[in-house]
Formats: sequence, C-alpha cells, structure tokens
Amino acid sequence: MRIVLGLFFVLLIYAACNQAAAPDQAQTPPISDTAQYVLDQALLRHGSALIDTSRIAFDFRDRHYIAIRNGGRFQYERIWTDTVTKAITRDVLTNKGLTREVNGRVTPLSAKDSSAYANSVNSVIYFALLPYFL
Repeated sequence: MRIVLGLFFVLLIYAACNQAAAPDQAQTPPISDTAQYVLDQALLRHGSALIDTSRIAFDFRDRHYIAIRNGGRFQYERIWTDTVTKAITRDVLTNKGLTREVNGRVTPLSAKDSSAYANSVNSVIYFALLPYFL
C-alpha cells in the first residue's frame, strides 16, 4: 500500500511540475497584456488625450474645483464660501506648490497645513480624473 501511495504522490508531483502548456492555454494572452489592454481602452473612452490640455470644473461636497492642465503644467483650484463668516477661500495648487487666498488676500500657511491642503486638493482632482493618472 505504501508503494502505491508513494507512486501516486510521485506522479502527482511530476504532473504538477510539468510545464508543457495545454493547447488552449497557448492562445490566451498573458495577464499583463490583458490588463494593459483594459487600461488602454478605459483611457481612450475616458478622453484622456483631451485632458492633457484642458480646463475641467466641477462641484464636490460644497466646494468648487477647477483643474487646468497644459502638458506638464497644472493648476488645481478649490473654492468655497464659509457659511458663517461668508469668507471666500481659494486654494491654488500648481507645480510650484500651494497658496491659499481668503477674500482675495494670500494667507500664510505652516508647512504642515500647506502639505495637508495640497494633498486634499490633489486627491479630489486625482480621483475625479481617473483613469487619466494611471
């Protein structure tokens, strides 16, 4: 009985290690090619070629966003009005960094706040324009 079980396991291991592809597997494209094809089609249908030089505006969670792209240069804006003070705040993120204006006047920010606001503006634009950034 041990010999039969041993022979069975040897044959099982041999069959599992055999790298000869079945005929139908040879025609299946590699997964990476399929994934790239799906991504390319999503980008094509999304209009990503137009986004390289565009101005896109939308509202999200009571804030107005503007994304201006010109090749490698960009300007992302987030604009909203404070419901209590009625102050208009405008965050502008460019290739050079973030500036905040309150009622048209530039407001100094700490490095920590500047980074947090820049990440916030960037993430909303990033997700709004997916799959462009993939």
